[in-house]
Amino acid sequence: MNVHHAGSEGDLTMPFFRMSEIADDDAAVVVEEAGHFCLSYIEYQEKNLLPIVYDTNKVFGEDTSLLRPMGLYEKSIKEILEAKQYGAARTSSAFAAVDDVTIWPGQEITITSFYGRADSITDLPNIARRITQGGFAQFKLSRARALIQQITSGAETVTADHLFDKHVEQMFLDNSLMGGIPVLLGDVDDDGRNADDDEKIKVYHLFSRRGDLERDYDNFIIENTYFSEGPSNFRDVIQNRRNDVIFNPRVGAFNFNMFLSLIQADGYNPLSVEAVVFSIDDPEVCLRLATNVVGFADGHRAQREALASILCDGEFRPGQLVEMIEEQSIFLMTSLSSLIDDVAAASKVSPAAVTEGAGFAADHWTYLMDLLSSYLQIYPDREEYLLFSNKLTYYYSHRVVSPRKSKYVLSKSYNGEWLHVRQLDATYESTERVEYMRQYVNPASGWYKNEASIQHDVEGNIFRSSAIEKLFLLATSNFLLEILLEWALSTKQENQVGIQLLTESAVC
Repeated sequence: MNVHHAGSEGDLTMPFFRMSEIADDDAAVVVEEAGHFCLSYIEYQEKNLLPIVYDTNKVFGEDTSLLRPMGLYEKSIKEILEAKQYGAARTSSAFAAVDDVTIWPGQEITITSFYGRADSITDLPNIARRITQGGFAQFKLSRARALIQQITSGAETVTADHLFDKHVEQMFLDNSLMGGIPVLLGDVDDDGRNADDDEKIKVYHLFSRRGDLERDYDNFIIENTYFSEGPSNFRDVIQNRRNDVIFNPRVGAFNFNMFLSLIQADGYNPLSVEAVVFSIDDPEVCLRLATNVVGFADGHRAQREALASILCDGEFRPGQLVEMIEEQSIFLMTSLSSLIDDVAAASKVSPAAVTEGAGFAADHWTYLMDLLSSYLQIYPDREEYLLFSNKLTYYYSHRVVSPRKSKYVLSKSYNGEWLHVRQLDATYESTERVEYMRQYVNPASGWYKNEASIQHDVEGNIFRSSAIEKLFLLATSNFLLEILLEWALSTKQENQVGIQLLTESAVC
């Protein structure tokens, strides 16, 4: 970690905290360009940015517990600012410093600070100019409060206990951040059509991610991107979307279809779920969309072709699309929201998940019954179509479950005095599956197409079955596995037949 400065020499108002290289266990060293910043000013004096004390030792001195500001006991703020600060190879701080101010009786001052991330230190002066515009902080504060109110408006509670009302509102907000907040994209209008009725209406969840804010081990990150989203754990997301269709009836059977499509033929599901991906396979559709938003003029040909290439070169998400448009400086003649809706209406949507290093779960499928129950509360007349006419795919992974004889091992205890049984390396990468999936690598990006994660039949066609068929297979495989487990554990240890059956059932 080092601290750089976007301002002139000696200017402490625009520090940029940046790692020297990307923290990754890789043979190739990649220089880190992105970093974080802190900008601060006294309210109504926005044009005068305050200097930042980034050397933690200057504030806390010898107190490494960071409980007492020993440095302030010994020196004034002015003396700290005049002394040299060190930010290399240490954990820095970010304290806005006011060295000379007089507060009269009854008077108050407000210090406004912004903490954020930028892709490059060269972006910092532009960010500073933006946030120091009059009323910017007040606008962002009111916008944030309005956004929270908009998200929680569906769970308004009115009782005699105000704290209970706010508790319900907060719980709804927390669960929404984990499960995601559904928004409708595409050909959306006010006639009440839902995602089941019109294939041009797409459901996309914002802010969906793993974990809880209060748990340090949970990687709870809200990316500073358009349409910020996951990834998240399968269980975290599905259990927090169980009432989606009740609060937002227009999402229809989207969640039920998506999570049931992520169940594999062996009944397992991936642990990590990503946001759905959009794709357009027809080059003429891509060119038409690009022409509509860039224009017909010959002078716009390069940008028109660039946008068409982005749309047709593989799967993308709305946030990624906006980011690529900005990176290539493509000028749009229509609004960004109109472009996203037009693209979503013409796109195909596919679920996405990750199994790399995370493995599978065998018991999270039970939440599917909650999704089904919630859907039928709103659309009881669509049960037959949903279960019998609704064709779904099967998830396909390059990793498979290891045989029990491979993943159960004896290892030494913490003090080395005895051995205990542990389960390690629950899954392994199948070379046969990897070789098969290579035919679906996108030559433009070098990444697997999403189709590589979908089960195909022996003729190479995507395999689909009705929801009821998939649920029946899921129930049967889990029931059989439970029967075999109970039978194998009830036999003697020498009964290799039972162990072999159990092993094969776990690998199938």
